[in-house]
Amino acid sequence: MGQWLLLTISLITGAVVVCVGCVYLVNDRKEQRKQLRHIAYQEGVGEEYDLELNRLRELRSSWPQDAPSGPDPYEQALENVRLQKRTREKNERTPSVQYIIVNGIVNIGTVLGDLNNSVQNLRSQGEPQIADAIQKLTDVIKELKEITDADRNDLLENLALVSKEVESPSDSRRAGLLKSSLGFVTTSLGAFNELAPLVP
Repeated sequence: MGQWLLLTISLITGAVVVCVGCVYLVNDRKEQRKQLRHIAYQEGVGEEYDLELNRLRELRSSWPQDAPSGPDPYEQALENVRLQKRTREKNERTPSVQYIIVNGIVNIGTVLGDLNNSVQNLRSQGEPQIADAIQKLTDVIKELKEITDADRNDLLENLALVSKEVESPSDSRRAGLLKSSLGFVTTSLGAFNELAPLVP
């Protein structure tokens, strides 16, 4: 009987120690979770954190009872909102337009400079209508949102060739080059204008 009593006391004492340890762990975990929420608010994603935490809790409540517990929803919520914030910031950044020569691709800044010079020369040669037309086409091509940068470069390069040939004296113009470049620009812009309403 004495052994049973000793064993029972030992078990009860051990259970008390275990319970005290459990209380300590629970309090520690609560403190960590408060810190995670505090960190989320410091990083400017507190409201998103609360929403994500609620979403993860609801999701977890639908799991079967015997399913593995998975990651801590409090930590996972903070990771998720941080990732969402980085993605949002990355998508919100407006890309600066910078054209660089790569494998023979012409620098767009040079092409735009050539076009501006041609426009000025045409105006000084008494051809303001042609100069205005080239300037308007240049502006339209630069602002088109429906085309890729490569298409924009091709259009501007061909327009620069057209302006250079038109600027030259009529007896030294290369008719074939002028015709093909002008045809490319007008055909491309016509196609873009027809397709633009179809682009959402």
